Amino acid sequence: MTRAGPVTYSFLKTKLGTVLIGFRGRKVVFVSFGDSKRMLISQLKETFPASGIEPSRSTSGIGSRVRSVINGARSPTILIRANLDLNGTPFQRSVWRYLRTIPSGSTVSYGEVAAGIGRPRAIRAAASACGKNKIAILVPCHRVICSNGRVGHYRWGSWRKRSLLQSERLKRTTPLSGLR
Repeated sequence: MTRAGPVTYSFLKTKLGTVLIGFRGRKVVFVSFGDSKRMLISQLKETFPASGIEPSRSTSGIGSRVRSVINGARSPTILIRANLDLNGTPFQRSVWRYLRTIPSGSTVSYGEVAAGIGRPRAIRAAASACGKNKIAILVPCHRVICSNGRVGHYRWGSWRKRSLLQSERLKRTTPLSGLR
């Protein structure tokens, strides 16, 4: 589905690397970690090939909140109200909406995600939807781990996933255990 209007973007520097935040109007459509601005712009263009892509100086306030969460200065709960445009299939959108209900500092398995959306046998499809998430942090797919307790894959690198989970658990002042 093609949406009207250009996608504007801004960069953030964080302890986990450069982050690109993409907007269409006042809605966030893309948040990605990367090692280079050129690579991030290329990913944005691949994700929105029919849209104009334009730099912006503003992140509508969401940028400072995303940076402070990534850098561990603020609780991730401040991001729940972000205005998102979840562009995907109905199944993907149901997974992404469910992910936004997982409390900060908590983790669930892919099976729990599938059951949580009423499709308990769709574990692989739920994992695939997590992998196709285009909005890091704001759609917290990093909170989904393997049923054996392993961190598993993360589109933006397992080391980033571990760091995000550790930061969230420290915010809840609970010990970090079981993340392999």
